[in-house]
Amino acid sequence: MGRLREWLNNNPSVVTVAAVLLLIVALVVIIRSSMPRRAPGVFEVYYYDLGKAGSGNPLDALFSDKSDKVPPIDAPSGPNNGVLAQVYGCGDCAKANRFIAYLQKFTPEAKKARMAPPKTDAQGQPTMPNPDEYNDMMNGILVASPDKPTDWYLIYSPQGQQITEGASGKCPPGKKLKVCFPNSK
Repeated sequence: MGRLREWLNNNPSVVTVAAVLLLIVALVVIIRSSMPRRAPGVFEVYYYDLGKAGSGNPLDALFSDKSDKVPPIDAPSGPNNGVLAQVYGCGDCAKANRFIAYLQKFTPEAKKARMAPPKTDAQGQPTMPNPDEYNDMMNGILVASPDKPTDWYLIYSPQGQQITEGASGKCPPGKKLKVCFPNSK
């Protein structure tokens, strides 16, 4: 014990650095343990309840759920009535500045392909989907205008591109287009 005390007394800079590092590690542990836990990459997004379409302000048909769902999903009005809503704001996301740019869902084939468990090789490593599966996932994205939620178009079709590009001109000059999520300001 005497040797240790002597070494500590003879090396005060090493002791100081070690104490500071220990303090930093303790602070990181405390801060990380106090943060809310959530699955990586999963967050709240807006969905649109098709069962409430045409009943007034389109924003009133919004509800939120986890981003890892593949629409159509169950909605307050019933099964498979929930579709993803791309919500934007002009300047900020206050309700008065928000609008639904477009709605999005997947064809049954694309939904099945997206919900399938990832394929793995012999070593258990994830593998890329085959070309047909990939085409089902990417070419099966449908979009609709919130003004006509019964008319769905493939996202890469001319009508689909017109719908998805429509958000860019909705904000007045000087107001920047902002992507909105539930609880964003």
